[in-house]
Amino acid sequence: MPTTTPLPVRFRAGTFRTGNAIRHEVSWARLARAGLAHVSHGVWSARAPETDEDLVRAMAAALHAAGAYSHVTAAAVQGLSASRASGVADPVRRHDADDGRAAAP
Repeated sequence: MPTTTPLPVRFRAGTFRTGNAIRHEVSWARLARAGLAHVSHGVWSARAPETDEDLVRAMAAALHAAGAYSHVTAAAVQGLSASRASGVADPVRRHDADDGRAAAP
């Protein structure tokens, strides 16, 4: 049975973008086989987010430089449990500066 070489240390913990892994010669296919959580388009995490707060923190890697989370998502990033109390079905919302519209990841 073929053995798989371990991922570089920088990708074994935390959240990172696919592009960063590829720049370090780790292919997309290798990421998919590494037991990582695919958080969103272009975003991977060493473990699957367990709470809304974990999810929005992981999604921070997907924000454009001029983007920002707002409202309930911003509260969750700060550690406040506003998403459950507000009854929002999908707590992750972001605003991208290029068009100003809110978008789900």
